[in-house]
Amino acid sequence: MTEFANYKAPRANEEVFCEPPVDTWDRLASASPNAASINKVNFNRASFNREVLVSSTKEIRWSGILLQEIRTWTRRDAIRYSHCNTNSCSDLQSDLSDDLKLWYVSGHQPEFFHPGVWFKNFILYEAAKQQNAVALNVVIDHDAASPVSIAVPSRNVDGSIVSKVVVLEGWPLIETSVTTPSANVPWELTLDNGKLDWLKFENDVSELVKPIGIDRPLIQKMVPMIRESIALGAPIGKAIALARHQIERDCGVKNHEVLFSQLAQGRGFSAFVFEILASLESFREIYHSSRRDYRSHHHIKNETQPIPPLAEKSKDGFVWMEAPFWVYRKEAPARRPLWIRYANHKIILSDLNQWESQIERNSDFVTITAWWQDLIRDQVAIRPRALTSTLFMRLAISDLFLHGIGGGKYDQITDLIIERWCGIEPSAFAVATATLFLPIEIDANESAENVSPRNASTSEARDRLRDYRFNPERLVPVASSVETHGLCNQLRERISDIPTGSEKIRWHEALQTLKSQIRSALAKEALLDQLSLASQLQASIEEDHQQKLRTSREYSIAVFPDDWTQEKLFDLTQANIGARQEHRTGPLASIAKAGVAFERD
Repeated sequence: MTEFANYKAPRANEEVFCEPPVDTWDRLASASPNAASINKVNFNRASFNREVLVSSTKEIRWSGILLQEIRTWTRRDAIRYSHCNTNSCSDLQSDLSDDLKLWYVSGHQPEFFHPGVWFKNFILYEAAKQQNAVALNVVIDHDAASPVSIAVPSRNVDGSIVSKVVVLEGWPLIETSVTTPSANVPWELTLDNGKLDWLKFENDVSELVKPIGIDRPLIQKMVPMIRESIALGAPIGKAIALARHQIERDCGVKNHEVLFSQLAQGRGFSAFVFEILASLESFREIYHSSRRDYRSHHHIKNETQPIPPLAEKSKDGFVWMEAPFWVYRKEAPARRPLWIRYANHKIILSDLNQWESQIERNSDFVTITAWWQDLIRDQVAIRPRALTSTLFMRLAISDLFLHGIGGGKYDQITDLIIERWCGIEPSAFAVATATLFLPIEIDANESAENVSPRNASTSEARDRLRDYRFNPERLVPVASSVETHGLCNQLRERISDIPTGSEKIRWHEALQTLKSQIRSALAKEALLDQLSLASQLQASIEEDHQQKLRTSREYSIAVFPDDWTQEKLFDLTQANIGARQEHRTGPLASIAKAGVAFERD
């Protein structure tokens, strides 16, 4: 039976989750079917029969092209676009020419994510450098863009911690034929219309974090870079990603970086898309069986979790099959599911909303390439959904793919799809994340006890208050009157002798009468105790809330102090890889200069 791992994010400050350990990555990646020079099975469009696939000794082909050839194309595209994105030739030629290097790949949406996500980029680079591999980060810019907003901790007048949401004003953007921020529009098509107030966004964040001791948050470094990229015409997502990437390069993390929309221009991705569309009935069977096995193992009832099924729909007398792709156009930029049907040896593609395209089902690769370039010229984008994105990257680029917690969970379904679709063991993937708390300065009104983890007082007070209402016999003191203890004894006797049928109603009424009498007997002392407990409970709840605000791992990197954060992530990376190395282009500023008003253990 298939085994599924259960990944959980670390809760303690500066705690790292990394599975499998970094020192095993090169061994696991070298054993990948993609990396090893072994015979691979042929994907036969006519059948997805697993026995047939496993027994084949031919090499995998997509749209008639060997997968190894597609991997070479896609890797060269990644390096070439990475060079364009960073304007740096560092290691470009060596990575292009050395086919023996392993490739470690990761990816994420272009957002102001938390340090646990950013940690992946640090450990990806350091592991690749140590193990002489190529490190590539892919920006998932075909994900739906959402209004830019982040939770920012600050202080109230009384010194207590409070979290406020800072929103980038000017969103949603004005919809035109070229600037479109409505629901489900991808990052790659979401442009700044000139009304987004980035300076106010930066200032609001900076002012809020000052009272907690952070004088120079990363947002102050990111916003000028973002505005510069936007002025040059970059979409918002790309501008955010470029700013984050430049900060990484400034401190020595020099991953190659590419937008998925750039990879999607290439021949490798067109071969992948056509291979799935030309045999969609069989691919859907594998997709659904893999999804079903995962859901059954985890006892998932919600039909849309962890991924929704691929639907069928009837329209205009035809039955359309939903493919695992999005389709959108510059003039109609909202992402829509891609639907196909077969007719007269053709594949008919549609968004079921005005757009259609078609291609012969048995087309050769020259025809496929020409068709794909026509789509690009017409500004039509076919992009993968989340699971299909990693399916492509793991088969067409990586020898080891690095996920966060969420990606690692759903990509176990991808493992099943690779096994059943290609008939090979899937290439390795790793899961890494870290927890880093904001270095919030201790206020003059606070004490070490106030900011330490809470004990069980909150739940104890809540349980005692609940007992007053539902189980008063538990609270009767030993010194209570004989009458009160007698009531308690009667109650216990009734509880031990539960009748059936119609007698149970009278039994329950008698039970409630006894409990009411016990509550009355406790009334005087209980009232004072309840008031004290209620006060204690409220104080404990507030202290717990303050502690949660202090120890949240979800705060964006934008609110963390510049330099201090990069230093911490380097420390966590080196602690999980090996001895500390010199890896920066220049010395980091001191903690105080970096904008942290104190040093926290």
